[in-house]
Amino acid sequence: MVFLIALSGCAALTFRKAEREAHEGNWEAAIPKYREAYRADSGNVEYRSRLLQAEEIAGNFFLDRGESLLRGRKLDEALAELQKGLVLSPGNARIEQAILRAVTIKEADSHYREAEALEKAGKSRDAQAKLAVALEKDPSHPGARGLMNRIDQAAAKAAQEGADPLASVKPVTLNFRGADVKTVFEFLGKAAGINVLFDEGVKKQPVTIFLKDIPFSQALRLLLSTNKLFYKKVTANTIIVVSETPQKRAQYEEHMVRSFFLSHARAKDVQNVLKTILDLKKVTIDEPLNVLTVRDTEDKVRLAEKVIETHDRRLAEVMLEVELLEVNRNKLEQLGIDFSPYTIGVGLSRADLGSPTRFANSLQFLINTNALFTIPNATIRLFKSDVDAKTLAHPRVRVLNGKTAKVHIGDRIPLRTSTVTEATGQVRTLYEYKEIGIKLTVEPVVHLTRETSLKMNLEISSLGENLGTPTEPQYRIGTRNAETHLDVRDGETVILGGLIRDEERGTAVKIPLLGDVPVLGRLFTSKEDTRGRTDILLTITPHVVRGVEVPGKDVREFWSGTKDEYGTEGPLGGASGPRAEPPPAAAKGEPARPPGAAPAAPASSRDEAPPGAETASPPAPSPVPGGPGNEAAPADASPPPTGEPPAPSAEAPAAPAAPPAAPAGRAVVEFGTPIHYAEANKEAAVELRGKGLPAGEIPAALIYNPAVVEFIRVEAGTAGTVQAEVGGEAGTVGLKIIRSEGAGDGAIARLVFRGKAAGISHMVFRGGPVVDAEGKPVPIEYRTSRIVVK
Repeated sequence: MVFLIALSGCAALTFRKAEREAHEGNWEAAIPKYREAYRADSGNVEYRSRLLQAEEIAGNFFLDRGESLLRGRKLDEALAELQKGLVLSPGNARIEQAILRAVTIKEADSHYREAEALEKAGKSRDAQAKLAVALEKDPSHPGARGLMNRIDQAAAKAAQEGADPLASVKPVTLNFRGADVKTVFEFLGKAAGINVLFDEGVKKQPVTIFLKDIPFSQALRLLLSTNKLFYKKVTANTIIVVSETPQKRAQYEEHMVRSFFLSHARAKDVQNVLKTILDLKKVTIDEPLNVLTVRDTEDKVRLAEKVIETHDRRLAEVMLEVELLEVNRNKLEQLGIDFSPYTIGVGLSRADLGSPTRFANSLQFLINTNALFTIPNATIRLFKSDVDAKTLAHPRVRVLNGKTAKVHIGDRIPLRTSTVTEATGQVRTLYEYKEIGIKLTVEPVVHLTRETSLKMNLEISSLGENLGTPTEPQYRIGTRNAETHLDVRDGETVILGGLIRDEERGTAVKIPLLGDVPVLGRLFTSKEDTRGRTDILLTITPHVVRGVEVPGKDVREFWSGTKDEYGTEGPLGGASGPRAEPPPAAAKGEPARPPGAAPAAPASSRDEAPPGAETASPPAPSPVPGGPGNEAAPADASPPPTGEPPAPSAEAPAAPAAPPAAPAGRAVVEFGTPIHYAEANKEAAVELRGKGLPAGEIPAALIYNPAVVEFIRVEAGTAGTVQAEVGGEAGTVGLKIIRSEGAGDGAIARLVFRGKAAGISHMVFRGGPVVDAEGKPVPIEYRTSRIVVK
């Protein structure tokens, strides 16, 4: 009864403090006191009523502040205020929606800033992709729509001003047998409205060619390649045809110079790549500025730009959390009698001897003489010490992918060395500093799966006894080494231990003869035993700060011409990027398949012959993908009215015969149930489910109320795996959903929480950007849930 009265009095005191804080508007201090008072006296209706009122007022207060900051585009400050409101007012749906809106706007703003940087760097297509994502997340973004319009207008203006008739896709039909090559070129030029000139090296040679409904650009390339010719553009509508020889190439090909300022890759490394891949001869670097300068043809320079964009990527980065534990155990025992200083002194003191004749009488001499004997001091030593010393170090090292991180915990001891000069005999003394203690060297390599390969070397050294002289000391250095290679998952802890060193020393000091007597000899013996044991334990936990950046497919894969001729166009003048899969021609006796019909068996886009590759043989014409069909068309035929391009291109790929099956509906990450229940100090599992998610990694963050529940661990599911990382921010756990190819829908993971106090904790996701295998953004819907702790 006395205890309950005291508890009620404490609750009342806490409640009064909460009232004072609430009156002053200090809700962050008031609400915890209201909750404390209500926990102490849960039956008090007034306490509960005031707590609910305060939570509602505080939630609205921070919601208003957060939305005001959000309107001013102060996103970080807005998120901080809204999260405060969610902690003080759990279950406030308006705050949850505002947090999701703020996170979405922040992600859109990040994409917009990246698009600005890409647009300034001249990468308009990449900038447009980023802007599309930004506008999808925030359609009212103040700058994204304007930047998108500016890029579109600039592209339209450039296309209008620089319309190249040589890139025309106007279909033409050529049917010549034994005609002069110059005649064929002149006919082709008239069909496209261009002027054709010939170098003096172009000789008369017969040409037999039949091409049906093929784009002009492809027909031109086919005619040039089959007759060992190339062309040089003189004006917008004039070309000169030249024989394909090294001398003519050197005469007509113009070179351009371009300097690439690299941000992350080393210019020297990229130089080696360009020389190997593109056979560039003139590539120089400026290492202080990290600039790479290329001089070559326009096609090679543009190919070099693609290669550089692939390699100039930020290195992955990992935070290594290292814990070094050194346990020293020293035992010292000193037992027995310590006889110090082990000497016996004898002295004679003479009385009055009288006359010398009295020396004859020895007895009388001894009687009259005082003999003094000094007995050695004997100290009984019963001493025992048992010392346990622990030295704990907990460094955190952030290191780039493939670089070496070093940690040294100990001392740098100067060791003296002397050398004698033979000519003069002069002694020269030098001091070399030796690192003594614990040295750890780690070289991490981060993989695409965010696993980390660690190359570790651990060395423990200690300074031993002097093996030299006092004037020329030479110390013994004891060393223990361990070297290993291992793969560790993100956030996984590895323990390295067992580096044990034992030392035993025994010293016995005794009185000769007496100390050798069995049993009794222990009374005349002093023993000193020393035993030492040192053990080193090391734990290391890698946390991937930034994973490996994988560029988009258009950067990773592109056409580069033939073995002898580099170029940015596709096969024989086709698409500038890897071509889409064309529908195969109808087999003999099989009716022609209409455009877009599904083929019986898909053909590889890499192994299939390029369109028009076999049209040089008159008996076997090959239809062009996307063309109007097998009907003959005159050379000056206009493009098909449907606007369907005759050949696939990177910008407008031909429709595939069978479109890939898309996931039904939008990709969703959700919880098993909208509400979960838990008890205080007990664990509760929350199922995390996925639907229509792409393969790869999906970064996200889960926000919860740390005053109500505590995150414990994550358990694997059947449709993927999840890695969790609890950061420094309370109430936030970083999640990384990993999905393999072919993984279906279902349970991704089970998140285990422990109830801390009665209340409601809402669980809100903060999703990161997600792209598919082709680098395209994938929108994901994150749904919320809540945990009720009783």
